[in-house]
Amino acid sequence: MWRHRLSPPSSPTYADPDSLRDALDNQSITDPDVCCLVERTTSSGELKKVQFSGDTFTFAGVAAGAVQISVKPYLGYVEQARQLTIAGNTVADFQLQPLPVLLRGEVLDARREARAPRCTAKIEILTGPDAGRVTSTTVAPGYQFAERLQPATVTIRFSATGGYETKERLARLRGVSENNSMAAYASLACPGCALYSSMTCP
Repeated sequence: MWRHRLSPPSSPTYADPDSLRDALDNQSITDPDVCCLVERTTSSGELKKVQFSGDTFTFAGVAAGAVQISVKPYLGYVEQARQLTIAGNTVADFQLQPLPVLLRGEVLDARREARAPRCTAKIEILTGPDAGRVTSTTVAPGYQFAERLQPATVTIRFSATGGYETKERLARLRGVSENNSMAAYASLACPGCALYSSMTCP
């Protein structure tokens, strides 16, 4: 949970060591490219802005009364606002909800890292809210799921016919780019390629 202290004018300024956190897994959000512009608006319309970086900040010299604190992520999370009534030093906790993620990446042949497997690769989501979703390499070696996936920690399976191994990896689905996408890559060994080298891909 991310905390900041709001202090009346006559009170000293405090710093709180807690941080802004992800609402799903409670991990700190400390990437300055992801988070956040924070705004404080008083009932009289006075606006003050703070750039969040690291893990703490303080609004000091806040008069008693109603204020609104708005947390505005740059990427990957839903904006959040909260009304507070200030009657002394106040600690407010924020947890941000991550947005759905566009998952893309590449599947490569471990023997020749710059190339795709000779047969089309399949990418499957095995766990999480989107378990059962499947896509394949379209323009080899790249793939992209057609619809966005719900943020979660999931197991992804990469496979290809024609003698290639199957590989599974754990991935924390969070978008960290302008279109809220992330990439997951796999390199598949091919212990059976010698056997299948003269065969047509299924």
